[in-house]
Amino acid sequence: MPYKTRKPCNFPGCGTLINVGERFCAIHKREMNRRANADHYDSRWRKISKLYISKHPLCAECERAGLLTPAVEVHHVIPVAAGGSDMGKNLMALCKSCHSRISLKERQHGV
Repeated sequence: MPYKTRKPCNFPGCGTLINVGERFCAIHKREMNRRANADHYDSRWRKISKLYISKHPLCAECERAGLLTPAVEVHHVIPVAAGGSDMGKNLMALCKSCHSRISLKERQHGV
């Protein structure tokens, strides 16, 4: 069966061939996600995060396990780079430990 024609990565100066339907090679996809996240987490996000934690002071993951742990970080259920928003239904208050664990799992699964 014939293969679809591959095209170059859209990152300036990168000639790595990628499959049709993709925009960037694996290396530059991570870079573009990093840039999108860096642009998103500004003073506006800090205000949203602070307000969300004031309304949800306990870690959602720890609460499910029956523990009462103060929340210190706000997590996007659907990452911003994947089209998630800053709306309350897409946010989750977490302790540092739970946020690190969930974020690591997402990075390992390419979310």
